Amino acid sequence: MEGEEYADAAKRGLNEELGVENTALTPLAEIKMSYALTDNHFSMIYSCMSSGKVELDKEEIESAEFVSVATIKALLSKSPEKFSSWAAEIYKWLFGETTQIEVVREFSGKKGI
Repeated sequence: MEGEEYADAAKRGLNEELGVENTALTPLAEIKMSYALTDNHFSMIYSCMSSGKVELDKEEIESAEFVSVATIKALLSKSPEKFSSWAAEIYKWLFGETTQIEVVREFSGKKGI
């Protein structure tokens, strides 16, 4: 939503798409991603943990499953098409790999991976 703060948008998204409420977010980085010559997006990467129940918004998410970091790394390497381009780049950044993400500002929060 126009004028919405990054953290508010992230919390709203967690609630709307996953049913996760009242979760503290830890900012990791403010990033810039370029999709085309004149198509740049600024965003934030957060980490969070929740012990609450996850309820998928079936209109937004077809399926989901919990997997290990090792599984994500293997899928990213062997089947990158399973990820959206932006998700793949964010995972690469989290794993310390070369990425197209430009970090504008990194916070002191740990990546946790």
